Amino acid sequence: MLSRRFLGVAQRQGLAQLGIRRMATVSDSPLDKKVRQNNQEEGNFINYKKMSENLAIVRQRLNRPLTYAEKILYSHLDDPHGQEIERGVSYLKLRPDRVACQDATAQMAILQFMSAGMPSVANPTTVHCDHLIEAQVGGPKDLARAQEINKEVYDFLATSCAKYNIGFWRPGSGIIHQILLENYAFPGGLLIGTDSHTPNAGGLGMCAIGVGGADAVDVMANLPWELKAPKVIGVKLTGEMSGWTSAKDIILKVAGILTVKGGTGAIVEYFASFLPSVLLFPFPRSSSDLPKELYKMEQLLVSGSFNSRHLPSVNYTSAAPGLRSACVHTSDLAECCPVRPEYSRSSESSGRPFPGLLQLEKYFCTGVLESSGRPFPGLLQSVSAHVSPVLYDTSTRCPALQRALADGFLEHSKQLSHLCTSSSDSSGRPLPGTFQAAPSSAPVLRRAPLLLLLIWTCFSTCSDKSKHPIFLKVISGQDIIEELLSSVSLICTPGLFEILQSSTPPTISFFKTLPSEFTKRWGIYLLTSEKSGCRPKIYIGSGTSIRLGVSERLDQYANRGKYTPKYVAKALDDGYVITHNGLLCWAPIPPAGLAPLLRVLFIALEATFACVFWERYSRTYYMSQLCLWDLSKLEYDGLCSHIPFHEAVAGDFSLSLKSWKFKQLRSWRTELSGNVWRAEQHTRRPNLMILKLYKSSRRRSRESMLRKTHASVKAAGDRYRAKAKESRKWYCAICDHACDKQAALTIHLQSTKHHQRASRHCAICKNTFCKKSKYEQHLKSMKHAKAVKLALSLDDSTDSASDSDTEMSMSTTVASKTKSFTQSTLEDFIASSTKTATKTAIKPSSIGPGTQTISCTGMGTICNMGAEIGATTSLFPFNDRMYDYLAATRRKDIGDFARVYAKELREDEGAEYDQLIELNLSELEPHINGPFTPDLATPISKFSEAVKANNWPEELKVGLIGSCTNSSYEDMSRAASIARDALDHGIKAKSLFTVTPGSEQIRATIQRDGQLETLEEFGGMILANACGPCIGQWDRKDVKKGEANSIISSYNRNFTGRNDANPATHSFVTSPDLVVAMTIAGTLHFNPLTDKLKDKDGNEFLLSPPTGAGLPSRGYDPGQDTYQAPPKDRASVSVAVSPTSDRLQLLEPFPAWDGKDKMDLPILIKTKGKTTTDHISMAGPWLKYRGHLDNISNNMLIGAINAENGEANKIKNFTTGEYDAVPATARDYKKKGIPWVVVGDWNYGEGSSREHAALEPRHLGGLAIITRSFARIHETNLKKQGMLPLTFVDPADYDKIQPDDKVDLLCTELAVGKPMTLVVHPKDGKSFEVKLAHTFNAPQIEWFKNGSALNTMAKSHS
Repeated sequence: MLSRRFLGVAQRQGLAQLGIRRMATVSDSPLDKKVRQNNQEEGNFINYKKMSENLAIVRQRLNRPLTYAEKILYSHLDDPHGQEIERGVSYLKLRPDRVACQDATAQMAILQFMSAGMPSVANPTTVHCDHLIEAQVGGPKDLARAQEINKEVYDFLATSCAKYNIGFWRPGSGIIHQILLENYAFPGGLLIGTDSHTPNAGGLGMCAIGVGGADAVDVMANLPWELKAPKVIGVKLTGEMSGWTSAKDIILKVAGILTVKGGTGAIVEYFASFLPSVLLFPFPRSSSDLPKELYKMEQLLVSGSFNSRHLPSVNYTSAAPGLRSACVHTSDLAECCPVRPEYSRSSESSGRPFPGLLQLEKYFCTGVLESSGRPFPGLLQSVSAHVSPVLYDTSTRCPALQRALADGFLEHSKQLSHLCTSSSDSSGRPLPGTFQAAPSSAPVLRRAPLLLLLIWTCFSTCSDKSKHPIFLKVISGQDIIEELLSSVSLICTPGLFEILQSSTPPTISFFKTLPSEFTKRWGIYLLTSEKSGCRPKIYIGSGTSIRLGVSERLDQYANRGKYTPKYVAKALDDGYVITHNGLLCWAPIPPAGLAPLLRVLFIALEATFACVFWERYSRTYYMSQLCLWDLSKLEYDGLCSHIPFHEAVAGDFSLSLKSWKFKQLRSWRTELSGNVWRAEQHTRRPNLMILKLYKSSRRRSRESMLRKTHASVKAAGDRYRAKAKESRKWYCAICDHACDKQAALTIHLQSTKHHQRASRHCAICKNTFCKKSKYEQHLKSMKHAKAVKLALSLDDSTDSASDSDTEMSMSTTVASKTKSFTQSTLEDFIASSTKTATKTAIKPSSIGPGTQTISCTGMGTICNMGAEIGATTSLFPFNDRMYDYLAATRRKDIGDFARVYAKELREDEGAEYDQLIELNLSELEPHINGPFTPDLATPISKFSEAVKANNWPEELKVGLIGSCTNSSYEDMSRAASIARDALDHGIKAKSLFTVTPGSEQIRATIQRDGQLETLEEFGGMILANACGPCIGQWDRKDVKKGEANSIISSYNRNFTGRNDANPATHSFVTSPDLVVAMTIAGTLHFNPLTDKLKDKDGNEFLLSPPTGAGLPSRGYDPGQDTYQAPPKDRASVSVAVSPTSDRLQLLEPFPAWDGKDKMDLPILIKTKGKTTTDHISMAGPWLKYRGHLDNISNNMLIGAINAENGEANKIKNFTTGEYDAVPATARDYKKKGIPWVVVGDWNYGEGSSREHAALEPRHLGGLAIITRSFARIHETNLKKQGMLPLTFVDPADYDKIQPDDKVDLLCTELAVGKPMTLVVHPKDGKSFEVKLAHTFNAPQIEWFKNGSALNTMAKSHS
């Protein structure tokens, strides 16, 4: 019986792996279970089985590991068999699980759906009233006022939702994204929402994408939703947050790295390197210290020092039940393994026990899973010896299971033998627990095959005579390059691979967009030098300094150092000026042990890019055929005199890569054993014979020294110490003591003499005092205070010299502590600096819990603000924090179901990302971003300096917390803890302070638990459960319009005029913690980590770091019931729309294209700089017209800056010659039958997903929007409304077109994959042609021909 069951499992798995489809049959598969999507809708279920089937088909076709984002999208394909799949190229037709609309966009979406003539929506849909409530005097009064003012709109939404089977959340229920997280989001699902911050649901493992209303209508009408297959940016999180650092700081940092357009066309996927399957471990929820125990156990496993005394003291009986393995293989094996009933518990309807055996072994494994999902039980032997008698009887284990576990152990041992290090100390030794996957599977490159091909082609083409012998020795084949590439986390600049695969050569404009952040990086840099009247020149080089990275190399050009290349120096002498230096690709500075080999890789990359872009001084060199474009079409010249392969490479190459790794591991283990031995000697009685011999040798040594002159000994000692100090190895700066090896320094650091001197040593002033009293007196002196202030202002560049194995330089120690300086007092800072000086300086391990330390709502915060980097969406893999949140929000059955499917709710091992970013949360500093853009990231330690340097208003007028980004229970609890700390010291907020609860559930819960009372006592105004000031719904009274002022919020967006319609308001975004802290001080110069406040008695105190539970201990209080379910009898419901309304207007179809080219078109406006959807269709007071297209069109482009005069809402009407408002001019053109176009800059239409920004230009007679680039949602919205979103093939053509030019647009050229022609007729000059690109596919071209996507839909139904 047992054998048949086991063979059946194997057979089912084999069919699934082959991707064979078969007829559906009645089975007991765990995925057949019917689990409701939410508690509000009875007939909608989570279909993991269908997702799994689609995924199996796609896996068979692609035959490669998948990212989590890909898994969700491909599991929702409309046609998984025939769908073309290529990231960044294909258009996917998807079937989302549900649709969500906020009240402002829902009006137009429902009006469009009504015109389709369908009786009800085909997919689950909800509408949420959150945008139309203006913040003025406080929650209840503001809500009552909004219900009165917007009664007409709310009645329309309520009746239309009832009519068309849509769930309706009434005003006051909360912000749409918080409601979705609390009620509708589930792991692995696909949701679209008519708001750009819909990705908030990614915090619960859902792929939630912001769209326009027309896209929502498609899904509501049961049409496939079309999305260009996004690329995937991986963000690897390591370490653990603490102190003032919060989840918000992660996305603020990422925004600073990627900028507002860096995520365009991509999904940002967060993951952790440590224990990727930790979500499957049945941790006892009462054991808060368990993660630390796991790190310790992993370190001991690697070192070979694990034994029974290291087992964590947890209740294994409670650890075993409650979880069935997510992977099918392990799950089915569990059926074959009987366990003692007293140590198992049933949670399935079938009553099958959850075996403690597999639970425990997975708990003790290293976190690595095979491709089949079977865990590698690395600690199986140790665990079995000490725990198995307690949990299970090994005699009952089936032979098949024993063999599987044995195979897993052997595979794990094989893995350990060739692991590469992802982190090390300065000597190159791997730190404990820092191992990542084997090189062949490391997902560290963007399109690695292309890069590998280019490098190998360049290397093999280059003559052996032109190569230094070290390259011939190291690079013996293509596999060596692949291994080197897999050993480094290489990141390429956005757009690089698109350029490499383009038929058009790169321009100087592209080179000037290369990122120029060089701190602590190795990289391939590109210098751009220009001279008026001459062709630009470029130079490509590499920077591989182990100390400062690429920045040390670039300093040569800034200071004209002796290593400045010959032709670069000549160009500078000839009057050329370096106008930009940026990075083509980069990586963190590697361990010292791997530096020589990786220098070979970076020089190979340098040579490759030098040939690909051809920056050689001579164009006749024999390798010029490697240039990807015709040399005559390049708009620049090169400055390089040679191919870098002939250069020597610094470092010791006596060992192979594997030998290096083995030597590093052996060295570390030897040192660990030595430390353990020395520690044991302290606890034993000394051996008298050894002691006697030791004293005898000391006596002989002393006699030998006496024979030498004092002067010679002192001179020798001075020389040795000087050499040791210079080399920065084995030297103690406190005692001015040099050692000949690491062991001697270790002994010295443990000596009494050293500890006595260290206790009287000031690490900041670098002075050692003879008495403790003088040391304490020094700490209170003015000189010391000034030194501390100076130390705290040091920049990060000082820290780059702190990587030496035994770094004892006090200046470096101060710099290191400055970077990680948190809430310590001045004395704590000094003490910790002194303590650091007495230890070997080892970098903190990059291994850590990563995503496991972030709450579910914290992950939602990160995903929410991902919209500000232009990302399609952001998401996290399913983990225990999500399970806890599902259970807390009364959806435990969904969490249990997700655990069954958990193998597909995370990335595959070896999945490749188009771009990889690594963040060590242990080193992450709180950030503040802004003003006027959410990607201007400044760490808190440098923010005060930035305020002064940029002359930003220093006084903080208002602090605002809440909104959809940061309004969770955890956010409010942490904010309340800071407020309570201030109140306990007798002070309140100096600035105005507002609080916006995210939902009625949050408001009711924090009112019950006391946080709301604390925030009100602190001086906060509690606003309605709505968007409020975050979207401009703020009737602000404290400043006049045009008055420069500063506000700080925990919101997500801070474009000009966004919050209060005042373009002079400097709006900054940060975490709620920093908002509350800075509100107490009332100034932007306050840093709560270092600066003290004065209490009511004038005594100074430092704010305590914020604290707060991620989930309420007593569960959530749902508050008032604000949900309206659709009635069962919907036939009698009539939709309320008044024909005389100025808020609602039934839509008329847009006219179809007449099939002709459009000639002599005026340019309505040429916008300059940022043109967001806030500039195109402002929010604030205009929100009330979202249901009336003609009225809201009066705000079209009134915020955009006219490139002609630098003013907003002032353009020239070419028919009258007079200047007028943009909407008025457009209406005049429409009245006269004159179509028009708009010319825009980069990332046109970024920001909110509002489709009115596309509807208004179409309504007022627009034909095309021509830009350098588009934000994804806005581009799609324009297509849906029958407009032409076009981009310049050469972005430099933007500068050639003037606002008063006329243009001809050859619309008849519109075809899939082919450019269109724009003929420009300058007012004074000769006409010229400009090529325009587009992303239309065949169905979208039909939208344009028919006048709109809605017209096409109506046509198909007629």
